[in-house]
This record gives sequence, structure tokens and C-alpha cells, in this order.
Amino acid sequence: MIKKCIQYFVILSFVFVSGVFAVDPSYVTFSFSSDDFHNSYTFYGGGDNQERSIRGRGIYDLVIDLNEHNTGGLVTFLSTFNLTARIIDYKLCEINNGYIHQWTVNGSYIFRHYKSPNNETLLTVKFRNALLTSWSPTPDKAGPTMTLQDSRYVDSDIAVVPGKPLVNIGIKNLDKPVDFAFTLTHIVDSDGDGLLQLNDQGAILEKWNSEGSYSSSVKRKIVSQLKPDLIPLLDPGCEVINGVWHVSIKVKNQGSAAAGPTATVIDFGTLGTVSVPTPAININQEVPIQVIIPDGCFNTDCEFRVKVDAQGDVDESIETNNDDGGTCMG
Repeated sequence: MIKKCIQYFVILSFVFVSGVFAVDPSYVTFSFSSDDFHNSYTFYGGGDNQERSIRGRGIYDLVIDLNEHNTGGLVTFLSTFNLTARIIDYKLCEINNGYIHQWTVNGSYIFRHYKSPNNETLLTVKFRNALLTSWSPTPDKAGPTMTLQDSRYVDSDIAVVPGKPLVNIGIKNLDKPVDFAFTLTHIVDSDGDGLLQLNDQGAILEKWNSEGSYSSSVKRKIVSQLKPDLIPLLDPGCEVINGVWHVSIKVKNQGSAAAGPTATVIDFGTLGTVSVPTPAININQEVPIQVIIPDGCFNTDCEFRVKVDAQGDVDESIETNNDDGGTCMG
């Protein structure tokens, strides 16, 4: 039965034949095109009355744009590609002297680093309620081009997970894509007319394959880089308090964010260590620490070492400046 067209077919008329849909400098974009790689067919399916899936595979250059078309922004990985999309709904409507076939699909696709030692996963994307659309001149056949697409106006239920190789080059903390699209072009079918025979449930009745391309834009999540930085200040270093010698220092936070509670350890070598609970310290603030010098340390001078954030409780901007050494003159 021919159903009423939905309003976002205008949006779905964008076909990403090559390149990427760049929307903002804060986006990472991914793409490939089988035409660029001459890798034969990318997508395939069909063949019986119950066939309700679209599949894809191949070996392609996954092109990643980190810099929105500015110099130095492109990274390329030779990758294996696998797509599975399961049809969960089908609609047909009359439009522009022809017919729009519309399938709603759930599925996923995975890129893996080609010939890497462990066939490492580069990128995994899972999607729900994506739309596969095709214009054709007849209601019982899909046309020679189909587009699997999801956009901000249609659905946002897409999970994007970068693999370790991408994390290693800074592609992490990715939000949901603004747009992604697979374009299935130059469809080759069983009878050679370039149109795919359908039943009234949208199942593709003849085997087919096609070339294709892919693109997506994924927003980087903004992650705060503000961190504390704790350092020991040996000031005054040693002093007499109520007639007793003490190591007297300060713990300073010279970073760009507040530091939570930590422990400061004073090490007197063979005479042992003293751990002092240290409260939270705000930006550019200092906390005094006094520890009684143990008997036997003055021989003739008393040497000690100080380590702030001794248990590594605080994620600091610099982790190599937490300790220092001093001497109390005997």
C-alpha cells in the first residue's frame, strides 16, 4: 500500500557521493569511497522473499579529517569494513512522478586496521532507526541508488566508539554523529535493469550488489584540561617549635584547578617515614606541614626528603615535581 510521504525527505535528498559533510571545526569527519580504491563492490543483499538486511564489506582507506580541511588534518588507515543493517520497517510513497521506498533499519559497522598484528578495531558505530531510501519510477522496484542515512533531524540514537589506534592519535571523547550516510551507487541486480524487485513488505527479491561511499561527522566532547599541580616548598625547611626541632614545609597548589585531600610523606631514611594527611588545596594556596625530627637524625646534619601527593590521589598536570630533599644543619 502506498503511504503518505513524511516531511523529511527533503533532508534525506542530500547524497554524500564523496568527501565529508563538515559542519563545525569541533567535528572529526570520517569517509571512504569505493570509487577511489577500486575495491569492487561494497554493499550487497537480496535473494529471497524473506531477505530484510543490507550488508557491506571491503578493504578501503578510512580517511579521517582532524582539522576540517586545513593543512595537516588528514589521517588515513587502510581498513577492512563490515556493515550489517537489519530492516525493521518499510514504507512506500508517491513523490515527484515516481516513488520513494523507505526502509527503517538497525545495525552497526566496524572498521578494523588492515594487516595490523591483532586486526585492531579502529571504529565501531551502532545505529537505530536509520533510514534507507531509494527513488524509482515504479512502486514494486527500488531504484539504482540507495542512501542509508541518519541525521540530527531524524534520529540521534547512534553510539560511536573509537578503537585504540584512534585514541592514540587523539580521537576520543566523541559525541553522537550529526550526520552519517552510506551511498549505494551503480546497483547491479539479477536481471540487469538496475532496479530491485520488492515484495509488499519491502523485502528485496533478487540478489544485488553495488559500489558505495560513506561519510560521517562526529563531535568532539569538550573535556576540561584544568588540573592541579602540587609541589613541596622547603620554607623554612627546619625550625624550632616549643623547644623541639621540626621539619617545617608547605604544600602549594600551583595548578589551574583545586586539589582534593592527599597525603604528604617526610622520609628520614633509616629513621623511618611520617605520613601527614593533607587537606584540599585551592588554586595558588599553600598548606603548612610540621613534623617532629626523630632522635638520632642530627649526625651531624639531618637530611630528609618530602613527597607530596604520596599515594597519587590527585590527577595533576605535572606528576614529576612532587618530591624534594632538604637538610637541617646540626
